[in-house]
Amino acid sequence: MISEVITEKLALPGGYIDSGYNAPQTAIREALEETGLHVHVDKFLQYRGRAAIYACVANNPIPVTEFKTKSGFTAVASWSSAHFGKEVKQVY
Repeated sequence: MISEVITEKLALPGGYIDSGYNAPQTAIREALEETGLHVHVDKFLQYRGRAAIYACVANNPIPVTEFKTKSGFTAVASWSSAHFGKEVKQVY
């Protein structure tokens, strides 16, 4: 899950299909752009409106580090791409 900068809503990574690309290729690209994770498409899940939703799996194990915030909440480290912050506020 990501927190979008513009809408401030939680969402799945996603975006428009660029010319010359198909929906699965777009899912892979958007996952990398918005989370920094290299993934592959496992299977198609469903259409929701104009969106095609795919189950994607990370190509490598994702190490998870848990820590406490200053206010005492438990948090988990997240990963992001180099341009993190333009579209995505937080990765969950």
